Amino acid sequence: MQQLFFWQAWPQPQRRLFVSLLVLFVAVMGYYLYGYYVGTPTAIPLQLETATATMRVPLDAFPRSLFTQVVETDSYYVTQRFAAGALQVSPLAARVYLALLLAGVVLIVSAISDFTRLWYYVGITAIIAFFAYLRLDILGIFGLDNQIPLGVVLVLFGGLSYYFHAFAPHTNLYKRVVVFALLAVALSAVVLYGATVPNPELYLANYGLAVPLVLALLFVALVAFDIPAVFYVLMTDSKAQGKSNNMLNFSILMVLYLGNLLLLHLRNRMVWSMDMVYFNMFWLLIVSAVVGLWHFQKKEVLYKSIMRFAPTGAVFFVGLAVVAFATIAYAFTSANDPLVEVFEDAVLYSHLSFGTAFFIYVFVNYSDIMNRAAKAHRVMYEPRYMPVLGVQLLGLTGVFVFVVAASRFQYYQSKAAYYNGLGDTYYAFGDMPLAQKFYEEALANEYQNHHSNYAIASIYQKQEDPIRAAAYYKQALRKKPTEQTFVGLSNYYLNTKQVIEAMFTLREGLREFPESGVLYNNLALAYMETKFADSAAHYFGKAEEYGFADKQFKPVPQTNLLGFLARRDLAKTLDSIPYLPEYFNYTPYQTNRLALLNLAQKPDAKAFDAKTHLPDTTLDAVTFGYLFNVAINAVQRADTAAAPVLQSLRVKNANADYSSKLKFAQAINYYYAGQHLKGYDLLAQLDLSYNEDATSYTEMHAQWLSQQQAWPLVVKAYFRLLNSTDANSVINYAMALAENGELERSLSYWQKIAAADTSNEVAKIMNNILTKTSETELAGMAESSRLLALHYRKAQMSEQLRAKVLASFTDVNYKVMAACELADFYAKENQPEALADVLRTAELNASNADQKTRNEYHFRDLKYRQVAQTDGNILRNAIANEPRNIWHAQWNPYFEAMAAYKLKQPQAKTLFAKALESTPFDEQVILDVCAALNAEGDKQAAYDALVNALNTNPRADKVRQEYVLQCFRLNMDILTDDEIAKLKNYLKPAEFEQFMKKVATFTAS
Repeated sequence: MQQLFFWQAWPQPQRRLFVSLLVLFVAVMGYYLYGYYVGTPTAIPLQLETATATMRVPLDAFPRSLFTQVVETDSYYVTQRFAAGALQVSPLAARVYLALLLAGVVLIVSAISDFTRLWYYVGITAIIAFFAYLRLDILGIFGLDNQIPLGVVLVLFGGLSYYFHAFAPHTNLYKRVVVFALLAVALSAVVLYGATVPNPELYLANYGLAVPLVLALLFVALVAFDIPAVFYVLMTDSKAQGKSNNMLNFSILMVLYLGNLLLLHLRNRMVWSMDMVYFNMFWLLIVSAVVGLWHFQKKEVLYKSIMRFAPTGAVFFVGLAVVAFATIAYAFTSANDPLVEVFEDAVLYSHLSFGTAFFIYVFVNYSDIMNRAAKAHRVMYEPRYMPVLGVQLLGLTGVFVFVVAASRFQYYQSKAAYYNGLGDTYYAFGDMPLAQKFYEEALANEYQNHHSNYAIASIYQKQEDPIRAAAYYKQALRKKPTEQTFVGLSNYYLNTKQVIEAMFTLREGLREFPESGVLYNNLALAYMETKFADSAAHYFGKAEEYGFADKQFKPVPQTNLLGFLARRDLAKTLDSIPYLPEYFNYTPYQTNRLALLNLAQKPDAKAFDAKTHLPDTTLDAVTFGYLFNVAINAVQRADTAAAPVLQSLRVKNANADYSSKLKFAQAINYYYAGQHLKGYDLLAQLDLSYNEDATSYTEMHAQWLSQQQAWPLVVKAYFRLLNSTDANSVINYAMALAENGELERSLSYWQKIAAADTSNEVAKIMNNILTKTSETELAGMAESSRLLALHYRKAQMSEQLRAKVLASFTDVNYKVMAACELADFYAKENQPEALADVLRTAELNASNADQKTRNEYHFRDLKYRQVAQTDGNILRNAIANEPRNIWHAQWNPYFEAMAAYKLKQPQAKTLFAKALESTPFDEQVILDVCAALNAEGDKQAAYDALVNALNTNPRADKVRQEYVLQCFRLNMDILTDDEIAKLKNYLKPAEFEQFMKKVATFTAS
């Protein structure tokens, strides 16, 4: 134990110094391991590309003559694929490297100042070379572009070291380290502050790489046989005396050790391919360094003519170790793979060569002693035949042979690594032409090196030249592939619609990285573009199974799986929509989950959480998609919780790109929460705007107007869509004309539609019912067609023909529906007796009809007969006991308001407002509400309701008539002239004459 903690016997200043060295030694090891495990992903990061796309989801459905009108809108889903991030050159990594490098140099120069004279000059020459290679002249320190900064540094460091060496040789080494450290810190501050180039630390780190590389290789050679030396110590450190098998045991250990190294070398040369456990060279170097620090004191006999171990040798060893591990760590963190491979080969060649040489050394000198003497390790460096110099010469010769056998490949790799560093320097501050020139120089020395190829690919990506970028990605895969490179190349193929090539590339990547969640995720996305899309779910599962090094990517596979289900319209095939609580805060996951719920028309049981998913008031594509989906899903709950958020975000300048869509979502939110007027007003504003989504806004506008049966406005809306790309625009326009009573114009469009598409069944039916008008022709139609003919032509039929058509139906469902059609007509035409007759016919037959048809009768009974009852209790019982179809729900506030009014309940006025909001186009509702308000003496409220109704629907002729009369009631005669003139143009002469008689009653008084 005393030998293990050898520094405990040193004087206190030396002990304190060595403990500080150990802390530094451990720190540089930590940085080295960080670089080993984290370096490449940091320098060559994976990026997550999030794309949003839309799918159509149903909002509502209501009957419209020949078919059910389905109202659809967009819902957003997210796909997330991994992309090759651009090369990241980190000035911070360079700073850390330089700090550690300078710490190592301070220790080395402090130790050198205590060397004997000859070796002092050798050592200080290396230090001078180190500072010379830093190229301080190109930093422009305080505007100097010459060698003056270098001269100052050399004078200060060289002069101080020579002072300690020649004039103050007895100065405590601890003090020397402190003085040199302070000098290094001061000079570093001056250089970094005075430099006129950006990121001077990158210049220093990369231009000054040569000498640290040589020092690091020297350290690797220095510890190359320390592990075999420890084997030797372990085999001979026994208290037993007499014969033993120490040499045999040592030989077995050495054969296993050297054999593993040799097989690794053969595998690297592609001579040996067996999979087995091989030493990791970078972990082996750590073991060698730790063992070497302990063993360096044992070697003191070899270098005592230069320095003593305590403490100069220890300081020198730790200084070299710090330089070596910091340099290798910098190779890791900058992903400079040629440099990494140089060190990997250096460790392998040196440990194999020096280890073999040491084995020969032990066998020649100590084979007999090992088997008969305990503690033989005490004379390990007192050879009888072969000197220790022989180990060093044999080791160096072996390394030389390996390098020559590889055609000096490591030399060219070192040059490539150097040029990569210079390329990184200029890449970091955007001088891409010069950076590319250095990368190409690196490729000239090692054309397969990953760093140069990837860096040039990154440059071409920045220049939006994906073809050239792909060529360099492909070249980067030749020797040292990475996930990032496979991702970059496959994404190029996907972007250019070469899906099969993308899949082959990703599968090749999975052979190299069989547990890569990144590659499985992207492979699943590639399958989504093929006819084998169902395989995507399998590969998303694989991606989740293997996971990701970066835990922030954990929700990506499940997010994409939900997006896949949404895209494939599979929501209704699921027993339930997946919900994983651990991903609740992940907005893309929630966006896709809401898209599935919207597709299935199911409400989200989870409350809208703006604080979690909208932490910033500036939206991006994902947060916008989430918010839009929330608004659409609220339709299922008639909930307007999202509306204020939509309002606040859409008026923010930063969200200008999303403003119209947010307004659209807000309109939907209000409309399907029963606030039809508010929703309609917002949508009407969008319908009149000019933007890329105007067509979809107009289509929704037309559908809502159809639901409200505001046919003149429906005609106008669909007319604006005639030149759109929607194939159904002409059909919708022709249908709207027919609903508005413009049968001749409608017929002309139906004839064109039939001529263009002879298989169009709707066109055939419409042409049939619009051209056959006689009693005989109507009698010859199927009852379904006859009902349609009644629907569209009832206004043109005589009273006698209408009665005959009603009587002609034998199917009870058609008869009830025909009676309902006539009820609507007679209510509009103000023919109460005829209305009562057809309602009686409907009532007599409704009990035998199906539920849907009975509900149609119940609605007419409530609207035309029960509302007219003076007893509010009768109306309220009818509301409760007469079920209606879901599309009649918008009239419920009207029915409730009339019941409350008849019962003299105080909530009547509030319900009136809701009724006007819910059915803003129904003239009967508007007139009944205004009549009730007038009866209550609130003429101003009635007037306001009429004004709002006309603003919403200028073609509400009955409302306009009532508006004129209301103006007279309020003594606002001055407002009536223009309105009367409009009515003269809108009304038939008989209707206008009848209206003017009502006006006369006010003017006469």
